Formats: sequence, structure tokens, C-alpha cells
Amino acid sequence: MIHSTYQDNAFLEKTLVDEIERLKDIDENYWKIYGLGEKGQTKAIIFNNWKLVDDFPHPDTLDEVLFGIDFGYNNPSSLIQIGVKDKINIYVKQLLYARYLTNTDLITQVKELIPDHWKQKIIKADSAEPDRIEEIKRAGFYIEGSKKGKNSIKDGIDVVKRKVLYITKDSSELPKEIRSYKWKEDKDGKILDEPVKFNDHAISAMRYAIEDLDLQEGRAGAEIPDIDVIGRNAHYR
Repeated sequence: MIHSTYQDNAFLEKTLVDEIERLKDIDENYWKIYGLGEKGQTKAIIFNNWKLVDDFPHPDTLDEVLFGIDFGYNNPSSLIQIGVKDKINIYVKQLLYARYLTNTDLITQVKELIPDHWKQKIIKADSAEPDRIEEIKRAGFYIEGSKKGKNSIKDGIDVVKRKVLYITKDSSELPKEIRSYKWKEDKDGKILDEPVKFNDHAISAMRYAIEDLDLQEGRAGAEIPDIDVIGRNAHYR
């Protein structure tokens, strides 16, 4: 048996090394997994309300289409397409996940990935980057910042957890992120109401797009269907 860690990988970029080493002070369980290469145990995974599907539905079958962007440079920039059906069913397609994009590069990609007839669809983006948002707006897109403030991340997660997510199989990085996205745990294993800030770029873009949607109207107490019995190739209900 060979036991290796990130320290044995000479090709890791410094930004990723720094991100892994930050886990020492953020989450003991994740540090065991990603830092020490040990088996971790956790019940703190955040999302279990998702399923892979073959394709994104035809827009005519959806109630709304919108987009989310998480900005990055050393970390990946991510563009996510969201489709809404019957208020509770959310279809998700990863359109972009790439490092080292300037805002000019990102705008070029967005123009290629979002058709002209969808340029006025809402794009929700990280409000911590107002200059980048303004540049994209001047390129002709309808973009606005996500809500920020105390508990805004947890509140957004709570909204997403009340949906059923159908993620397309070609969304290569989003399923990887969502499988490991977890709440912080203290040294005694107590689960905290704060997610671990690690490998969450596509998730953030998805959350921006979903969190402000008023999808709960008239749905109070609605029963979410069992994700395990939903057809893998279902497009809409």
C-alpha cells in the first residue's frame, strides 16, 4: 500500500496547496482527507437533494431560465445555467469552469455560451465584485449582484436544499463539488451552521442563481418527492 498526500505531488499549484493547508484551521475532518490522506467520516454533507440527468430540458418546458456566475482567477470562474419548473424542480447545467480568465476573457466566454435571445435573462453574480459586474452589464447582459450579509450563505443554502436539483451529466465539476460540500465540524464532531469554504465555485454560482428566486409562494409544507424514485432521464414533472 502506498500512502501519499498533496505534499508528494510536485505539480500542484501553490494556490491549491494554500487552499488545502487552510483546512488545518477550518475543518479537522477535511484536513484528514485532503491534507493527511486519511479516511474521513462525516454526516455533515449539505446536499442530498440532487440527481444526475442526461440533458437540460427544452426551454419551452420550463417556467424560467437564468444564470449564476462565481468570479475567479487563480480559482475557477464558473457559469451555471438554471431552469425552473413548477417552482420546486431546478435543472442545473455547468457551462463554464475555468481558471485564469480575465474579465475580458470571461465576457467573451459568456457571449459564446449565452445566446443573444437570452441576453436579458437574469445573471446573478458575486456582489463582492461590482467592477466585474458593471463590465458584464456594459457588454449587454442583465446581471446583478447576489445578496450579501449576515447568514446570507446559510440562508441561500436553505433555499437550495428545499428544491430538487437535476444536474446534467456533462456538468463535470459541479457533482464533484456537491458530493463533498459539507458543514463545518468542531473538534468534538459537532456540526456547525457554516459550510467549509473549500472547492465550492460551481456551487456558489448555482446558489447565486437560486437563492433569490421566490419559489416558495404557495408551497409551504409541500412534500418534496423522493429523489431515489425520480426517473434518471426525467426532464420535467
